[in-house]
Amino acid sequence: DVTLHELSRSGERFRSIFEQSGEGIFVARGRVNLLLNPALKRIFGYAIDEIDEMSFDLSRHFSPIELETAAKESEQLINGNREEISRPVKAKDRNGQVLELHLNCRLIEWEGEPAVLGFVRDTTRESTLQRQLQQAQKMESVGRLAGGVAHDFNNILTSISGNAELAKMRLAQGPDQAMDNMNEILHIVGKASSLTRQLLAFSRSQVMAERVLNLNATLNDINKMLRRLINEDIHIELAPADDLWPVKADPTQIEQVIINLAVNARDAMPDGGTLTLETRNVYLDEEYTSQHAELRPGEYVMLAVSDTGSGIPMEIRDKIFEPFYTTKGVGKGTGLGLSTVYGIVQQSKGHIHLYSEMGRGTTFKVFLPRVYEQPDEFDQAGIENQLSSFKGDGHILLIEDEDEIREMLTSLLSGLGYKVTAAEDGAEALMKAEAMKIAPDLLLTDVVMPKINGPQVHDALRVRWPDLRVLFMSGYAERAVQQNILSGDLPFLQKPFQSRELVQRLRSIL
Repeated sequence: DVTLHELSRSGERFRSIFEQSGEGIFVARGRVNLLLNPALKRIFGYAIDEIDEMSFDLSRHFSPIELETAAKESEQLINGNREEISRPVKAKDRNGQVLELHLNCRLIEWEGEPAVLGFVRDTTRESTLQRQLQQAQKMESVGRLAGGVAHDFNNILTSISGNAELAKMRLAQGPDQAMDNMNEILHIVGKASSLTRQLLAFSRSQVMAERVLNLNATLNDINKMLRRLINEDIHIELAPADDLWPVKADPTQIEQVIINLAVNARDAMPDGGTLTLETRNVYLDEEYTSQHAELRPGEYVMLAVSDTGSGIPMEIRDKIFEPFYTTKGVGKGTGLGLSTVYGIVQQSKGHIHLYSEMGRGTTFKVFLPRVYEQPDEFDQAGIENQLSSFKGDGHILLIEDEDEIREMLTSLLSGLGYKVTAAEDGAEALMKAEAMKIAPDLLLTDVVMPKINGPQVHDALRVRWPDLRVLFMSGYAERAVQQNILSGDLPFLQKPFQSRELVQRLRSIL
Protein backbone atom coordinates (compact mmCIF):
# COMPACT_ATOMS: atom_id res chain seq x y z
CA ASP A 1 0.00 0.00 0.00
CA VAL A 2 1.09 3.56 -0.70
CA THR A 3 1.83 5.31 2.59
CA LEU A 4 0.82 8.89 3.40
CA HIS A 5 4.51 9.75 3.51
CA GLU A 6 5.06 8.45 -0.03
CA LEU A 7 1.99 10.33 -1.26
CA SER A 8 3.30 13.51 0.35
CA ARG A 9 6.75 13.06 -1.23
CA SER A 10 5.18 12.41 -4.65
CA GLY A 11 3.03 15.50 -4.32
CA GLU A 12 6.05 17.62 -3.35
CA ARG A 13 7.99 16.40 -6.36
CA PHE A 14 5.18 17.26 -8.77
CA ARG A 15 4.66 20.65 -7.10
CA SER A 16 8.39 21.38 -7.49
CA ILE A 17 8.25 20.50 -11.20
CA PHE A 18 5.11 22.63 -11.63
CA GLU A 19 6.61 25.67 -9.89
CA GLN A 20 10.15 25.43 -11.32
CA SER A 21 9.16 24.74 -14.93
CA GLY A 22 10.39 27.28 -17.49
CA GLU A 23 7.20 26.80 -19.53
CA GLY A 24 3.88 28.27 -18.52
CA ILE A 25 1.43 25.64 -17.30
CA PHE A 26 -2.29 26.10 -16.70
CA VAL A 27 -5.44 24.10 -16.08
CA ALA A 28 -8.71 25.63 -17.30
CA ARG A 29 -12.33 24.72 -17.77
CA GLY A 30 -13.97 26.94 -20.39
CA ARG A 31 -12.77 30.48 -19.61
CA VAL A 32 -12.30 29.72 -15.92
CA ASN A 33 -8.68 29.25 -14.81
CA LEU A 34 -8.21 26.50 -12.23
CA LEU A 35 -4.43 26.62 -11.89
CA LEU A 36 -1.53 28.82 -13.12
CA ASN A 37 2.16 28.22 -12.50
CA PRO A 38 4.74 30.98 -11.78
CA ALA A 39 6.31 30.76 -15.25
CA LEU A 40 2.98 31.63 -16.91
CA LYS A 41 2.62 34.66 -14.65
CA ARG A 42 6.16 35.80 -15.51
CA ILE A 43 5.50 35.42 -19.26
CA PHE A 44 2.65 37.93 -18.98
CA GLY A 45 4.71 40.31 -16.81
CA TYR A 46 3.25 39.63 -13.37
CA ALA A 47 5.03 38.98 -10.10
CA ILE A 48 4.38 35.48 -8.73
CA ASP A 49 2.19 36.66 -5.84
CA GLU A 50 0.52 39.47 -7.77
CA ILE A 51 -2.34 37.49 -9.31
CA ASP A 52 -4.18 34.26 -8.68
CA GLU A 53 -6.24 32.08 -10.99
CA MET A 54 -9.47 34.06 -10.65
CA SER A 55 -7.91 37.51 -11.19
CA PHE A 56 -6.08 36.54 -14.41
CA ASP A 57 -8.22 38.30 -17.03
CA LEU A 58 -7.85 36.53 -20.39
CA SER A 59 -9.61 39.31 -22.31
CA ARG A 60 -6.84 41.71 -21.29
CA HIS A 61 -4.20 39.60 -23.02
CA PHE A 62 -5.98 37.89 -25.93
CA SER A 63 -8.09 39.28 -28.77
CA PRO A 64 -11.82 38.35 -28.94
CA ILE A 65 -11.11 36.24 -32.05
CA GLU A 66 -8.35 34.34 -30.23
CA LEU A 67 -10.60 33.72 -27.21
CA GLU A 68 -13.39 32.46 -29.47
CA THR A 69 -10.96 30.12 -31.29
CA ALA A 70 -9.63 28.79 -27.97
CA ALA A 71 -13.17 28.13 -26.72
CA LYS A 72 -14.02 26.14 -29.87
CA GLU A 73 -10.81 24.14 -29.61
CA SER A 74 -11.45 23.36 -25.93
CA GLU A 75 -14.92 22.12 -26.83
CA GLN A 76 -13.39 19.88 -29.52
CA LEU A 77 -11.03 18.39 -26.94
CA ILE A 78 -13.82 17.75 -24.46
CA ASN A 79 -16.04 16.18 -27.13
CA GLY A 80 -13.22 13.88 -28.22
CA ASN A 81 -12.95 15.41 -31.72
CA ARG A 82 -9.30 16.30 -31.16
CA GLU A 83 -6.54 14.72 -29.09
CA GLU A 84 -4.24 17.73 -28.96
CA ILE A 85 -3.98 21.44 -29.76
CA SER A 86 -0.56 22.66 -30.87
CA ARG A 87 -0.22 26.04 -32.58
CA PRO A 88 1.31 29.53 -32.39
CA VAL A 89 -0.65 32.22 -30.54
CA LYS A 90 -0.27 36.01 -30.33
CA ALA A 91 -1.03 37.82 -27.08
CA LYS A 92 -0.06 40.94 -25.11
CA ASP A 93 1.65 41.22 -21.76
CA ARG A 94 0.40 43.47 -18.98
CA ASN A 95 2.22 46.47 -20.56
CA GLY A 96 0.74 45.93 -24.01
CA GLN A 97 3.87 44.41 -25.56
CA VAL A 98 3.17 41.78 -28.22
CA LEU A 99 4.05 38.21 -27.24
CA GLU A 100 4.55 35.34 -29.68
CA LEU A 101 3.70 32.10 -27.90
CA HIS A 102 3.33 28.42 -28.73
CA LEU A 103 0.37 26.64 -27.12
CA ASN A 104 0.02 22.92 -26.52
CA CYS A 105 -3.15 21.55 -24.85
CA ARG A 106 -4.61 18.17 -23.90
CA LEU A 107 -7.71 16.94 -22.09
CA ILE A 108 -7.38 15.75 -18.49
CA GLU A 109 -9.71 14.92 -15.62
CA TRP A 110 -9.66 17.51 -12.83
CA GLU A 111 -11.62 16.85 -9.64
CA GLY A 112 -13.87 14.40 -11.44
CA GLU A 113 -14.65 16.62 -14.44
CA PRO A 114 -12.94 17.23 -17.81
CA ALA A 115 -10.54 20.18 -18.04
CA VAL A 116 -7.79 21.43 -20.35
CA LEU A 117 -4.12 21.12 -19.39
CA GLY A 118 -2.04 23.65 -21.32
CA PHE A 119 1.64 24.40 -21.81
CA VAL A 120 2.72 27.85 -23.03
CA ARG A 121 6.18 28.56 -24.44
CA ASP A 122 7.34 32.14 -25.05
CA THR A 123 8.80 32.16 -28.59
CA THR A 124 9.01 35.96 -28.97
CA ARG A 125 12.81 36.13 -28.95
CA GLU A 126 13.11 33.00 -31.07
CA SER A 127 10.72 34.43 -33.69
CA THR A 128 12.54 37.77 -33.71
CA LEU A 129 15.89 36.06 -34.27
CA GLN A 130 14.38 33.96 -37.06
CA ARG A 131 13.11 37.10 -38.82
CA GLN A 132 16.54 38.72 -38.40
CA LEU A 133 18.18 35.66 -39.96
CA GLN A 134 15.76 35.83 -42.88
CA GLN A 135 16.38 39.54 -43.38
CA ALA A 136 20.18 39.13 -43.24
CA GLN A 137 19.97 36.42 -45.87
CA LYS A 138 17.66 38.56 -48.02
CA MET A 139 20.19 41.38 -48.01
CA GLU A 140 22.94 38.96 -49.04
CA SER A 141 20.80 37.96 -52.04
CA VAL A 142 20.11 41.62 -52.87
CA GLY A 143 23.88 42.20 -52.89
CA ARG A 144 24.29 39.37 -55.40
CA LEU A 145 21.61 40.93 -57.58
CA ALA A 146 23.27 44.37 -57.64
CA GLY A 147 25.60 43.62 -60.56
CA GLY A 148 22.82 42.26 -62.77
CA VAL A 149 20.48 45.09 -61.85
CA ALA A 150 23.11 47.75 -62.65
CA HIS A 151 23.65 46.10 -66.04
CA ASP A 152 19.90 46.06 -66.75
CA PHE A 153 19.42 49.68 -65.68
CA ASN A 154 22.26 50.83 -67.93
CA ASN A 155 20.51 49.13 -70.85
CA ILE A 156 17.17 50.66 -69.84
CA LEU A 157 18.62 54.18 -69.57
CA THR A 158 20.41 53.79 -72.93
CA SER A 159 17.15 52.77 -74.58
CA ILE A 160 15.17 55.63 -72.99
CA SER A 161 17.82 58.16 -73.99
CA GLY A 162 17.99 56.87 -77.57
CA ASN A 163 14.22 56.85 -78.04
CA ALA A 164 13.91 60.35 -76.56
CA GLU A 165 16.51 61.66 -79.04
CA LEU A 166 14.68 59.97 -81.93
CA ALA A 167 11.35 61.40 -80.77
CA LYS A 168 12.85 64.88 -80.57
CA MET A 169 14.14 64.62 -84.14
CA ARG A 170 10.85 63.22 -85.50
CA LEU A 171 8.66 65.84 -83.82
CA ALA A 172 9.83 68.27 -86.50
CA GLN A 173 8.17 66.02 -89.08
CA GLY A 174 4.87 65.95 -87.15
CA PRO A 175 3.56 64.67 -83.78
CA ASP A 176 2.49 61.28 -85.17
CA GLN A 177 6.04 60.47 -86.27
CA ALA A 178 7.26 60.36 -82.66
CA MET A 179 4.43 58.20 -81.30
CA ASP A 180 6.28 54.88 -81.67
CA ASN A 181 9.25 56.23 -79.73
CA MET A 182 7.02 57.59 -76.98
CA ASN A 183 5.27 54.25 -76.62
CA GLU A 184 8.63 52.47 -76.46
CA ILE A 185 9.82 54.86 -73.72
CA LEU A 186 6.69 54.14 -71.68
CA HIS A 187 7.21 50.41 -72.15
CA ILE A 188 10.85 50.58 -71.03
CA VAL A 189 10.01 52.75 -68.01
CA GLY A 190 7.44 50.13 -67.04
CA LYS A 191 10.18 47.47 -67.08
CA ALA A 192 12.41 49.68 -64.90
CA SER A 193 9.55 50.31 -62.49
CA SER A 194 8.80 46.58 -62.24
CA LEU A 195 12.45 45.79 -61.53
CA THR A 196 12.65 48.46 -58.81
CA ARG A 197 9.50 47.26 -57.11
CA GLN A 198 10.65 43.66 -57.16
CA LEU A 199 13.89 44.65 -55.42
CA LEU A 200 12.06 46.80 -52.86
CA ALA A 201 9.56 44.06 -52.12
CA PHE A 202 12.27 41.43 -51.81
CA SER A 203 14.65 43.45 -49.62
CA ARG A 204 12.26 45.09 -47.17
CA SER A 205 11.84 43.78 -43.65
CA GLN A 206 8.30 42.68 -43.00
CA VAL A 207 6.07 40.34 -41.06
CA MET A 208 4.17 37.56 -42.75
CA ALA A 209 1.65 38.95 -45.23
CA GLU A 210 -0.15 35.87 -46.52
CA ARG A 211 -2.06 35.83 -49.79
CA VAL A 212 -3.67 33.14 -51.91
CA LEU A 213 -1.10 32.29 -54.58
CA ASN A 214 -0.66 30.22 -57.69
CA LEU A 215 2.96 29.04 -57.58
CA ASN A 216 3.09 28.83 -61.38
CA ALA A 217 2.52 32.59 -61.53
CA THR A 218 5.20 33.09 -58.85
CA LEU A 219 7.72 31.11 -60.93
CA ASN A 220 6.93 33.17 -64.03
CA ASP A 221 7.31 36.44 -62.11
CA ILE A 222 10.66 35.49 -60.61
CA ASN A 223 12.13 33.88 -63.75
CA LYS A 224 13.93 37.04 -64.93
CA MET A 225 15.45 37.67 -61.52
CA LEU A 226 16.73 34.09 -61.44
CA ARG A 227 18.46 34.56 -64.78
CA ARG A 228 20.44 37.48 -63.31
CA LEU A 229 21.60 35.24 -60.46
CA ILE A 230 22.34 32.04 -62.38
CA ASN A 231 25.42 31.62 -64.59
CA GLU A 232 24.87 31.59 -68.35
CA ASP A 233 26.21 28.03 -68.61
CA ILE A 234 23.32 26.79 -66.44
CA HIS A 235 20.10 26.05 -68.32
CA ILE A 236 16.88 26.90 -66.42
CA GLU A 237 13.83 24.74 -67.09
CA LEU A 238 10.33 25.50 -65.79
CA ALA A 239 7.91 22.58 -65.50
CA PRO A 240 4.60 24.00 -64.22
CA ALA A 241 1.71 21.63 -63.57
CA ASP A 242 -1.63 22.11 -65.28
CA ASP A 243 -4.53 23.20 -63.05
CA LEU A 244 -2.24 23.77 -60.06
CA TRP A 245 -4.04 24.15 -56.74
CA PRO A 246 -3.69 27.47 -54.88
CA VAL A 247 -1.73 27.84 -51.62
CA LYS A 248 -1.70 30.51 -48.93
CA ALA A 249 1.67 32.06 -48.15
CA ASP A 250 3.65 35.30 -48.13
CA PRO A 251 4.59 35.89 -51.81
CA THR A 252 7.85 37.69 -50.98
CA GLN A 253 8.96 34.88 -48.68
CA ILE A 254 8.09 32.20 -51.25
CA GLU A 255 10.21 34.13 -53.77
CA GLN A 256 13.01 34.07 -51.21
CA VAL A 257 12.68 30.28 -50.87
CA ILE A 258 12.97 29.86 -54.66
CA ILE A 259 15.94 32.24 -54.95
CA ASN A 260 17.83 30.64 -52.07
CA LEU A 261 17.35 27.12 -53.43
CA ALA A 262 18.30 28.27 -56.95
CA VAL A 263 21.50 29.97 -55.71
CA ASN A 264 22.35 26.84 -53.74
CA ALA A 265 21.89 24.80 -56.92
CA ARG A 266 24.01 27.24 -58.92
CA ASP A 267 26.90 26.85 -56.47
CA ALA A 268 26.66 23.05 -56.83
CA MET A 269 27.16 23.36 -60.64
CA PRO A 270 30.36 25.41 -61.12
CA ASP A 271 30.89 23.86 -64.57
CA GLY A 272 27.30 24.32 -65.72
CA GLY A 273 24.28 22.08 -65.77
CA THR A 274 20.48 22.21 -65.60
CA LEU A 275 18.31 23.85 -62.95
CA THR A 276 14.71 22.59 -63.00
CA LEU A 277 11.79 24.23 -61.16
CA GLU A 278 8.68 22.05 -61.10
CA THR A 279 5.22 22.29 -59.56
CA ARG A 280 2.73 19.47 -58.99
CA ASN A 281 -0.44 18.63 -57.09
CA VAL A 282 0.19 15.77 -54.63
CA TYR A 283 -1.60 13.83 -51.90
CA LEU A 284 0.48 12.96 -48.82
CA ASP A 285 -0.87 9.83 -47.17
CA GLU A 286 -0.69 8.69 -43.55
CA GLU A 287 2.37 6.54 -44.19
CA TYR A 288 4.40 9.58 -45.31
CA THR A 289 3.02 12.10 -42.82
CA SER A 290 3.49 9.73 -39.87
CA GLN A 291 7.24 10.22 -40.34
CA HIS A 292 6.92 14.03 -40.08
CA ALA A 293 5.20 15.38 -36.96
CA GLU A 294 4.34 18.77 -38.52
CA LEU A 295 2.35 17.22 -41.39
CA ARG A 296 -1.22 15.98 -41.65
CA PRO A 297 -2.50 13.70 -44.43
CA GLY A 298 -4.09 15.65 -47.25
CA GLU A 299 -3.67 17.62 -50.47
CA TYR A 300 -0.51 19.65 -50.99
CA VAL A 301 1.19 21.65 -53.73
CA MET A 302 4.77 20.55 -54.37
CA LEU A 303 7.49 22.93 -55.54
CA ALA A 304 10.65 21.05 -56.55
CA VAL A 305 14.02 22.69 -57.25
CA SER A 306 16.49 20.25 -58.83
CA ASP A 307 20.07 20.52 -60.07
CA THR A 308 22.49 18.25 -61.90
CA GLY A 309 25.38 19.20 -59.62
CA SER A 310 27.78 17.44 -57.31
CA GLY A 311 25.24 16.26 -54.72
CA ILE A 312 25.30 16.53 -50.92
CA PRO A 313 27.34 14.01 -48.89
CA MET A 314 25.29 11.78 -46.60
CA GLU A 315 27.23 12.82 -43.48
CA ILE A 316 26.20 16.51 -43.72
CA ARG A 317 22.57 16.18 -44.87
CA ASP A 318 21.27 16.42 -41.31
CA LYS A 319 23.15 19.72 -40.81
CA ILE A 320 22.36 21.73 -43.92
CA PHE A 321 19.29 23.47 -42.44
CA GLU A 322 21.23 24.63 -39.37
CA PRO A 323 21.95 28.40 -39.20
CA PHE A 324 25.50 29.41 -40.17
CA TYR A 325 26.40 25.90 -41.35
CA THR A 326 28.08 26.16 -44.76
CA THR A 327 30.46 24.08 -46.88
CA LYS A 328 31.43 27.09 -49.01
CA GLY A 329 34.74 28.91 -48.70
CA VAL A 330 35.34 32.03 -46.61
CA GLY A 331 33.42 35.00 -48.00
CA LYS A 332 31.25 32.86 -50.29
CA GLY A 333 28.24 32.35 -48.04
CA THR A 334 26.79 33.16 -44.63
CA GLY A 335 25.28 29.75 -43.97
CA LEU A 336 21.84 31.37 -43.65
CA GLY A 337 20.30 30.37 -46.99
CA LEU A 338 18.88 26.93 -46.24
CA SER A 339 18.05 27.74 -42.61
CA THR A 340 16.01 30.67 -43.93
CA VAL A 341 14.25 28.37 -46.40
CA TYR A 342 13.45 25.92 -43.60
CA GLY A 343 12.06 28.68 -41.35
CA ILE A 344 9.83 30.12 -44.08
CA VAL A 345 8.44 26.71 -45.04
CA GLN A 346 7.68 25.93 -41.39
CA GLN A 347 5.96 29.32 -40.93
CA SER A 348 3.86 28.55 -44.00
CA LYS A 349 2.68 25.27 -42.40
CA GLY A 350 4.61 23.31 -44.98
CA HIS A 351 7.40 20.75 -45.18
CA ILE A 352 10.71 20.53 -47.07
CA HIS A 353 12.34 17.26 -48.13
CA LEU A 354 15.86 16.71 -49.50
CA TYR A 355 16.92 13.98 -51.94
CA SER A 356 20.50 13.82 -53.25
CA GLU A 357 22.90 11.42 -54.93
CA MET A 358 26.63 12.10 -55.12
CA GLY A 359 27.63 13.11 -58.64
CA ARG A 360 24.03 13.09 -59.90
CA GLY A 361 22.47 16.15 -58.29
CA THR A 362 20.05 17.28 -55.61
CA THR A 363 16.31 17.93 -55.36
CA PHE A 364 14.60 19.99 -52.68
CA LYS A 365 10.83 19.43 -52.51
CA VAL A 366 8.68 22.01 -50.71
CA PHE A 367 5.13 20.93 -49.79
CA LEU A 368 2.56 23.63 -49.00
CA PRO A 369 -1.05 22.80 -47.99
CA ARG A 370 -3.73 23.32 -50.59
CA VAL A 371 -6.38 25.99 -49.94
CA TYR A 372 -9.79 26.25 -51.55
CA GLU A 373 -9.79 30.00 -52.17
CA GLN A 374 -9.01 31.45 -55.58
CA PRO A 375 -6.01 33.72 -56.30
CA ASP A 376 -6.89 37.32 -57.14
CA GLU A 377 -7.02 37.93 -60.87
CA PHE A 378 -6.13 41.22 -62.51
CA ASP A 379 -8.09 42.28 -65.61
CA GLN A 380 -5.48 44.52 -67.28
CA ALA A 381 -7.32 44.87 -70.59
CA GLY A 382 -10.56 45.84 -68.86
CA ILE A 383 -8.83 48.51 -66.82
CA GLU A 384 -7.10 49.97 -69.91
CA ASN A 385 -10.47 50.24 -71.70
CA GLN A 386 -12.08 51.97 -68.72
CA LEU A 387 -9.26 54.50 -68.36
CA SER A 388 -9.11 55.44 -72.03
CA SER A 389 -12.55 57.06 -71.75
CA PHE A 390 -12.13 58.38 -68.19
CA LYS A 391 -12.77 62.05 -67.34
CA GLY A 392 -12.04 63.33 -63.87
CA ASP A 393 -14.10 65.85 -61.95
CA GLY A 394 -12.99 67.71 -58.83
CA HIS A 395 -10.33 69.93 -57.29
CA ILE A 396 -6.97 68.39 -56.28
CA LEU A 397 -4.39 70.11 -54.08
CA LEU A 398 -1.06 68.66 -55.26
CA ILE A 399 2.18 68.86 -53.24
CA GLU A 400 5.40 67.56 -54.81
CA ASP A 401 8.89 68.95 -54.17
CA GLU A 402 10.45 67.51 -57.36
CA ASP A 403 9.82 70.05 -60.15
CA GLU A 404 9.69 67.52 -63.00
CA ILE A 405 7.22 65.24 -61.21
CA ARG A 406 5.04 68.16 -60.08
CA GLU A 407 4.81 69.54 -63.63
CA MET A 408 4.08 66.08 -65.07
CA LEU A 409 1.31 65.37 -62.53
CA THR A 410 -0.22 68.81 -63.04
CA SER A 411 -0.39 68.25 -66.80
CA LEU A 412 -1.71 64.69 -66.42
CA LEU A 413 -4.44 65.56 -63.91
CA SER A 414 -5.49 68.70 -65.81
CA GLY A 415 -5.67 66.65 -69.01
CA LEU A 416 -7.97 64.18 -67.27
CA GLY A 417 -10.39 66.97 -66.32
CA TYR A 418 -9.36 67.76 -62.73
CA LYS A 419 -8.78 71.29 -61.43
CA VAL A 420 -5.27 71.32 -59.95
CA THR A 421 -3.64 73.63 -57.42
CA ALA A 422 0.05 72.72 -57.26
CA ALA A 423 2.57 73.54 -54.51
CA GLU A 424 6.28 72.76 -54.26
CA ASP A 425 6.28 72.15 -50.50
CA GLY A 426 4.04 71.98 -47.44
CA ALA A 427 4.41 75.64 -46.51
CA GLU A 428 3.27 76.82 -49.97
CA ALA A 429 0.37 74.36 -49.89
CA LEU A 430 -0.87 75.71 -46.54
CA MET A 431 -0.59 79.28 -47.84
CA LYS A 432 -2.59 78.45 -50.99
CA ALA A 433 -5.17 76.53 -48.96
CA GLU A 434 -5.65 79.59 -46.72
CA ALA A 435 -6.92 81.52 -49.74
CA MET A 436 -9.44 78.81 -50.71
CA LYS A 437 -13.05 79.43 -49.77
CA ILE A 438 -14.09 75.83 -50.50
CA ALA A 439 -12.18 72.69 -49.52
CA PRO A 440 -10.40 70.78 -52.30
CA ASP A 441 -11.84 67.36 -53.06
CA LEU A 442 -8.53 65.61 -52.39
CA LEU A 443 -5.00 66.25 -51.15
CA LEU A 444 -2.40 64.44 -53.29
CA THR A 445 0.92 64.79 -51.51
CA ASP A 446 4.41 63.40 -51.31
CA VAL A 447 5.18 61.95 -47.88
CA VAL A 448 8.80 62.94 -47.28
CA MET A 449 9.50 66.66 -47.83
CA PRO A 450 11.76 69.25 -46.16
CA LYS A 451 10.41 71.28 -43.21
CA ILE A 452 6.76 70.14 -43.33
CA ASN A 453 6.03 66.60 -44.52
CA GLY A 454 2.85 65.36 -46.18
CA PRO A 455 1.14 63.91 -43.09
CA GLN A 456 1.75 67.17 -41.17
CA VAL A 457 0.10 69.18 -43.97
CA HIS A 458 -2.83 66.77 -43.95
CA ASP A 459 -3.23 67.11 -40.17
CA ALA A 460 -3.13 70.93 -40.41
CA LEU A 461 -5.74 71.06 -43.20
CA ARG A 462 -8.07 68.65 -41.38
CA VAL A 463 -8.43 71.19 -38.57
CA ARG A 464 -10.30 73.35 -41.08
CA TRP A 465 -11.71 70.57 -43.28
CA PRO A 466 -12.15 67.40 -41.13
CA ASP A 467 -13.43 65.30 -44.06
CA LEU A 468 -10.58 66.14 -46.44
CA ARG A 469 -9.62 63.04 -48.42
CA VAL A 470 -5.98 62.25 -49.08
CA LEU A 471 -3.68 60.10 -51.22
CA PHE A 472 -0.05 59.90 -50.12
CA MET A 473 2.78 59.01 -52.53
CA SER A 474 6.45 58.25 -51.98
CA GLY A 475 9.50 56.64 -53.52
CA TYR A 476 10.17 54.82 -50.25
CA ALA A 477 8.81 51.30 -49.73
CA GLU A 478 5.25 51.28 -48.42
CA ARG A 479 5.95 49.38 -45.22
CA ALA A 480 8.85 51.66 -44.27
CA VAL A 481 6.63 54.72 -44.77
CA GLN A 482 3.73 53.17 -42.85
CA GLN A 483 5.99 52.17 -39.95
CA ASN A 484 8.00 55.38 -39.63
CA ILE A 485 5.83 58.27 -40.86
CA LEU A 486 2.21 57.45 -41.62
CA SER A 487 -0.17 56.44 -38.84
CA GLY A 488 -3.05 54.11 -39.55
CA ASP A 489 -4.15 52.56 -42.82
CA LEU A 490 -4.04 55.65 -45.07
CA PRO A 491 -4.22 55.55 -48.89
CA PHE A 492 -0.70 55.22 -50.31
CA LEU A 493 0.77 55.01 -53.83
CA GLN A 494 4.40 53.98 -54.26
CA LYS A 495 6.56 55.69 -56.88
CA PRO A 496 7.25 55.06 -59.67
CA PHE A 497 3.64 54.55 -60.74
CA GLN A 498 1.87 54.57 -64.08
CA SER A 499 -0.92 57.00 -64.87
CA ARG A 500 -3.55 54.24 -64.83
CA GLU A 501 -2.54 53.32 -61.24
CA LEU A 502 -2.97 56.94 -60.13
CA VAL A 503 -6.33 57.24 -61.86
CA GLN A 504 -7.54 53.98 -60.31
CA ARG A 505 -6.70 55.24 -56.82
CA LEU A 506 -8.30 58.64 -57.44
CA ARG A 507 -11.46 56.97 -58.70
CA SER A 508 -11.70 54.68 -55.68
CA ILE A 509 -11.16 57.55 -53.22
CA LEU A 510 -13.32 60.19 -54.91
